[in-house]
Amino acid sequence: MTIEIFENIFAKCIIEFDKEQNKGLLHFIWFESSEQMQDEDYKQTMSLYLERYNEKVPENLEFLPALIDTRKFLFGIIPELQEWTNTEIYPYFKINSSKSKVAFLASEDFIAQLSLEQTTDEEYSQEAMNIRHFAHEKEALKWLKEN
Repeated sequence: MTIEIFENIFAKCIIEFDKEQNKGLLHFIWFESSEQMQDEDYKQTMSLYLERYNEKVPENLEFLPALIDTRKFLFGIIPELQEWTNTEIYPYFKINSSKSKVAFLASEDFIAQLSLEQTTDEEYSQEAMNIRHFAHEKEALKWLKEN
């Protein structure tokens, strides 16, 4: 079963869910249009994700392992937005997860990738999630499925 969390012009998020096993995988996919984002667009996209995730994910599920596809993410996250992400977004995951795995597929854009790594290297994100960056989707999925 697929649960659509949200989609806008910059990204989309779905969950592939197996009801029988009560397991799932969250897919967050950034689009090339992220290059046109402004700071406020980034905040709105991330806030929308959290809002819709809370509305649509079954209550009996903990935070799911996630594959964040940033290969087409072309937006450089400035330090102020990195801090905003760490104070406004990541605390939610710390409260509602048991250190879930999050795999990032590396951006094709060096600056965007560097800003993503700086954001996910912060103390808040490391406390909330087990994060790794991958060049290949196959490697990321293998890691996510390991116990």
